[in-house]
Amino acid sequence: MAILVLGGAGYIGSHTVRELIDAGRDVVVADNLLTGFRASVHPKAKFYELDIRNQAALDTLFQTEKIEGVIHFAASSQVGESMSDPLKYYNNNLYGTRIQMISSGKKGNKNTRHKKTSLFLFIRPK
Repeated sequence: MAILVLGGAGYIGSHTVRELIDAGRDVVVADNLLTGFRASVHPKAKFYELDIRNQAALDTLFQTEKIEGVIHFAASSQVGESMSDPLKYYNNNLYGTRIQMISSGKKGNKNTRHKKTSLFLFIRPK
């Protein structure tokens, strides 16, 4: 079983991926590379270039991979821009998270645990 890191090609996500792999965990990264970099993804992590708002792509990921937990760093986070374009942030941060939770909660994915950007983290022990 693997940990899915959404936004795992960004600064915080890529460091989290590295720590998980160093701890012996299997890791899957999904990132749209809007602000992240493919070169930042650990070579031992399986990588999917996708947007969390693309339900078909997420459905495929959850059907293909055995995911035990999700760490969500795929949020837009620029305060100034969020004030000038709040609907963009709503679309990515709220709608995108909703789509991800729907996809991961479908039949066959009932063991997935969800945690969102820097609030808290739970990974079922091996």
